[in-house]
Amino acid sequence: MSIICAMPSFTAIGQETASHSQVLVLKKKGNKYGFADEKGKIVIPYKYLYAEEFSEGLALVGKKNSGYGFINKEGKEIIPCQYNQAKSFSDGLAAVFKATERMGNMMTGRWGFINTEGTLVIPYQYRVVTENFHNGTAKVDGGIIIDKTGNKVE
Repeated sequence: MSIICAMPSFTAIGQETASHSQVLVLKKKGNKYGFADEKGKIVIPYKYLYAEEFSEGLALVGKKNSGYGFINKEGKEIIPCQYNQAKSFSDGLAAVFKATERMGNMMTGRWGFINTEGTLVIPYQYRVVTENFHNGTAKVDGGIIIDKTGNKVE
């Protein structure tokens, strides 16, 4: 069975984030997102249709014709924009969605989890990711709790 998901609307709110000594602020100009340093200087250009704050050293970004991926604080695409949907990293893993079929602005497919190197560590098998990983577990498919290997936790 596949799940049908609505296409994302590409909106986000600017937020200040900190990791080690570098502070980057999510900025929006027109319909594009980029990042500025603590002095307001743009260090990652306005080129993304979607962006979220940095989490675990990577920021979720979206491009119109290629999907979602992750960049580092230098703006380098560490994990290519290849996913139909994604969530920010939490507890070392990020949920990513691969569509198997599109119907207008709707998609069917499954969610899986990648690590910070972009390796799929939990296969595409979940209809819904209710909660990202926190303290070693995540909630999927209506409240099922899984561990970082994808096994159900009783």
